[in-house]
Amino acid sequence: LLAALDPTAGNNGAAPGLSWALGAAVSVTVLGIIVGAGLRGHGGARAALLGVATGVTFGLTAAFMKGMTAAFRGGVIGVLSAWQTYAMVAAGLAGMFLMQNALHAGSLVVAQPGITLADPALAIVWGVVIFHESTRAGIFVVGAVVAAAVMAAGVIVLARSPALEPGAADGSDAEQGATDSSPGDGDETRHEKDGLRARTYPRRVSASPT
Repeated sequence: LLAALDPTAGNNGAAPGLSWALGAAVSVTVLGIIVGAGLRGHGGARAALLGVATGVTFGLTAAFMKGMTAAFRGGVIGVLSAWQTYAMVAAGLAGMFLMQNALHAGSLVVAQPGITLADPALAIVWGVVIFHESTRAGIFVVGAVVAAAVMAAGVIVLARSPALEPGAADGSDAEQGATDSSPGDGDETRHEKDGLRARTYPRRVSASPT
């Protein structure tokens, strides 16, 4: 995806205040709509929507983080006095809260795709629209779409991995334990060992003088 788009640096996070306000307002509005729809849903739909909301929040966190890095030139005081620093912390905490709710509402298979895909999608939009980063166009957009589709398929395949099923490891251990402790095996094995010991080490009969 990055190779196809080949983004170039824009204003390095030093966007005008109006751009920050519009970008944040649109992002929060979209986030509120998705969260509201998720809270009204149930089961898989709720988990999927909250997963998308989590990805949007993490993408917004990345945007605020880029704005915070623009304050590095002012040292520690510059970073602590930048409002993006505190917005980044708040967005990150909100993202963690939404992610926990998404995973609580449904399985990882349903929630993970939205978490993984919405994050870079919003970050790319912020980079192009707010930070004026430029990307390649034309046939390279097709490559970017294909790369995004492959990434989405990979996320879904990994989320459906049997290793993530609850009790997957415990089941194999239980089966092995059941095989090792079959009824009657213990007595038979003990008798075989006793017979082998008797043949290998015969009793010595002491001959006492008469």
